[in-house]
Amino acid sequence: MPPETILAGPLLDYVELFEGMSGFLQPLIWNANVRMLRVQSLMGDAAFCDCDVVTVGSYATAAGTRLRSVGRVTAPLVLERAHNEWRVVDYALNGRRVLRTIRLYDSGAAVHVGGGVTLQPRALELAT
Repeated sequence: MPPETILAGPLLDYVELFEGMSGFLQPLIWNANVRMLRVQSLMGDAAFCDCDVVTVGSYATAAGTRLRSVGRVTAPLVLERAHNEWRVVDYALNGRRVLRTIRLYDSGAAVHVGGGVTLQPRALELAT
């Protein structure tokens, strides 16, 4: 399922960056086990939900290394309605609100970080 069918806003931009890494990281399988999903409140075009979802993904790097990620999505799950369709705009993953931990950057100036390494970050995920 393409991310734009279920995501919106900065969260969609963040996920699309990973899709752009197809030369480095190839998704092999991704599953979501929805244990519970309940709408708590509606406010105009926003829905606030309680949820319990376990996600499992397997990936391969260009070097052939296999990676596995397991995550737990919990409340608050925030949905936004646009054009009569609902999209996810925020959620908690492993206890951290996604929109509070990601930072997106325009492709701006490169930053020298030391040791002869220069980075031009497009996104950061903060460990909080």
